[in-house]
Amino acid sequence: IVDEVRSLGVGAVYKEPQFSAQSLDLIAQETGVRVLALHSTLGDDTPTYAEMMRANAQALVDGLAG
Repeated sequence: IVDEVRSLGVGAVYKEPQFSAQSLDLIAQETGVRVLALHSTLGDDTPTYAEMMRANAQALVDGLAG
């Protein structure tokens, strides 16, 4: 996976807070990509569905922007 991330020039990988990010953190450490969060459930930082979707859209924009 690390070689593929490097060869494709991936700038970010995305995690969901309810899952372990251990593998993604290792990939980020080895390649320098950023680890950004995507939310699939409501929480303290995304208490409404609309806020959750805005946060996810912003995370995607941030990751694609490099």
